[in-house]
Amino acid sequence: MRYLKRKGVPPSNALDDRLLRVFEVGTIIHRFLQEVLRRRDVLIAEEFLVEDEHRRGHIDALVRIDGRTILYDFKTVSAQRLATLETPSRNYLFQIVTYAELLPIPVDDLRIAFIEKDSLGVVEFSVLETCDYAALREEVAEDWRMLIDAWERKCPPVPDPATVGVECPWCVYRDYCAKVPEFSPNPIVQSPSSEAGEYKGGC
Repeated sequence: MRYLKRKGVPPSNALDDRLLRVFEVGTIIHRFLQEVLRRRDVLIAEEFLVEDEHRRGHIDALVRIDGRTILYDFKTVSAQRLATLETPSRNYLFQIVTYAELLPIPVDDLRIAFIEKDSLGVVEFSVLETCDYAALREEVAEDWRMLIDAWERKCPPVPDPATVGVECPWCVYRDYCAKVPEFSPNPIVQSPSSEAGEYKGGC
């Protein structure tokens, strides 16, 4: 998706009304959490762009608590999803590590906060406590090296087996990929049934 979006390929699949509603609910909850952090006087920055020549992202919240600077990424999920959540997905981890790499200042922790849509209950994961951070950073760096190399060679990247069938069901390029030999083994998939906005990595 990152390669095709940067190339300017028109999406082959539109987001349906259900997904648009899910995204809007997520935006509302994000703003609520940012306001809570602001009232607690710990919010340093919110909803700002970080980017370099090849990468771009939007930071949900940067906070300062007990002298520590913490990068937050918010994820809105259903009660069922929250109840079965054990660890953040690979793509969530890659996403927040990329954001941290793009930040102009160092941070003391990276946290992914999952917010249940009905009760607003929150479960947090510290990336530094959950993962081997050095190894994770290297994985993320290699992922971007592969993608940037593909872009510079003007050659579609090889689909990542770890994301095929995971990101694909809601991707706006799923029909496009199914018809392009360079993107096989991407499967032809049906409309998404998982949480919207859950995956942002992959091809």
